Amino acid sequence: MLQAILKGKIPRSVDGYEDLLTSVVFGALDQLPVAFGFQPFLDLAKSGTGGMDGDGGDLSDVAHRAVDVDVEFWPWWHADGEPHGAEPDVTLTLKVPGQPPTLLVVECKRKSPKSGRGDRDQLARQVRNGRRIAGTTRMFLGLLYVTEDLSIPEGDLAESHAELRREPVLDAPMWWISWRDVGPILSDAAHRVRRSMPLLASLTEDAAACLERWGLERYQGCTGAQEVPPYRFCRRFTWPHVKVAPPWTFGRME
Repeated sequence: MLQAILKGKIPRSVDGYEDLLTSVVFGALDQLPVAFGFQPFLDLAKSGTGGMDGDGGDLSDVAHRAVDVDVEFWPWWHADGEPHGAEPDVTLTLKVPGQPPTLLVVECKRKSPKSGRGDRDQLARQVRNGRRIAGTTRMFLGLLYVTEDLSIPEGDLAESHAELRREPVLDAPMWWISWRDVGPILSDAAHRVRRSMPLLASLTEDAAACLERWGLERYQGCTGAQEVPPYRFCRRFTWPHVKVAPPWTFGRME
C-alpha cells in the first residue's frame, strides 16, 4: 500500500486524508520496538488546556516505563450511562510492569475540524466513554489529539474541557502532537533498526516518505547556499552641461 501512495496511485479523494494517514503512521509505530517507536512519539506530546490529573500519571513517564503497547484502530464505544457513543481513531493500551494497563485515546485530524458541540463534542465524548470503558481493569490516562497545526489548538481543547467540567469526575488530561513532527521520529527509528530488521526499516522509511509527500513536515530552512552575483558601486561619467543626479549608479561587475 505504501508504494501505491508514494507512486501516486491512491485516489485523490483519500490520498493524505486522516484515516489513511492514521493507518500509515500508527501501523508503522505498532511494528517498531516501543523504545524506538511509541516512546519517542509520545515524547512529542504537549499538554493541552485544563484537565484533571490522569490515573496513569505523566504521558511521557508512562510511555518510558511501558514494555509493550497494544494498538486498536477505530473501536466503537457506547458505554453505559453515556447519551452518545464515540469512535476514537486509535486506542493505545500501555503495559507498565507492576501496574494495571493504561488506556490512552487518540483522535487524529487532517483536512477536517473537530466535530460536535455541547454534549456531542467529539473529544469530550471520547474521554467520557473511555473513562467508563476502562472501568476497573485499566487506568485511564487521557486523550491525545493529533493534527497538522503548527501550534497547539488551544481552542479545540479548551472547548472540550469546558464540556467535560459539567461532570468533573469524567474530565481528563489532553495532549497534542503535530503530524509535522512525526517524520523525523520514523526516520530515526528506521536508522536504528536497519541492521537487525531491514524489512521493518524499509517500511518505516516509506511511512516517513508518505508524510513528506503529503507536506506534513516543518520548514527546515534553505537547502543550500544561493550564489549572489557580485555588485559594486561605480561613478557614472556625465557631460558637464548635462545635469544627472545622483552621479552614482549601481551595476553588476563583469
